[in-house]
Amino acid sequence: MNSTKGDIANKEVRPDVYVTVHKMLNPVALGRFREPRPDEAPEEPRSWDDGPKPKEPEEEPFKFVKPKEVDEEAVAEKRKAEAAKNKAKAKAEKEKKDEEEAKPDEDAKGAEPKKKEA
Repeated sequence: MNSTKGDIANKEVRPDVYVTVHKMLNPVALGRFREPRPDEAPEEPRSWDDGPKPKEPEEEPFKFVKPKEVDEEAVAEKRKAEAAKNKAKAKAEKEKKDEEEAKPDEDAKGAEPKKKEA
């Protein structure tokens, strides 16, 4: 199979196919894509009389900053304290929820249980 396919001319297309495709697509609507223009004008080329291009300031070289050492024991104690605080908070919330669920139902206050007869 030939990898370089040429475009076909209108005279090479069957008339019924051409009419059908022409009805489907409006060829005027498929205009050429225009590239967006750059915001700034391109830089003018330098002439010999202008001299060398001014140098840009150099960037500072990378300086390694040694990371600060962390006391692992202090971090572990802090995490344990926070976990204990969260545990106590969750326990208090659970007790409050259980207390609310244990209250008798207001709607069923005067209702008497019915026994099932066999």
